[in-house]
Amino acid sequence: MITYLTLFKARDKNNAESLESVFSELRKNTTSETGCISYEIYSDSANPPVSYIIETWESQISFEGHLDAVKTNKYVEQALTFTAEPFESIQLIEKFNFKK
Repeated sequence: MITYLTLFKARDKNNAESLESVFSELRKNTTSETGCISYEIYSDSANPPVSYIIETWESQISFEGHLDAVKTNKYVEQALTFTAEPFESIQLIEKFNFKK
């Protein structure tokens, strides 16, 4: 299981709203993709133009399949028209597992 966190900074409030539309469509399609465990979108309460996507996938292969779909459907191109800078994506490593 792998988890990624992606940070998006919209140019302004209007662009943040447009970015939300792209995210809405992306989430609708992503949650039905093979290997998608969760796909959540958050906005920063202290800085509304900032959004985060936290996504968890069964494997690196399923995540890479998702990336192919994102490129094919041009979600990255759409998102970048509303962002102030390129988005950042990092893989998160679970340090503690409190589930028993």
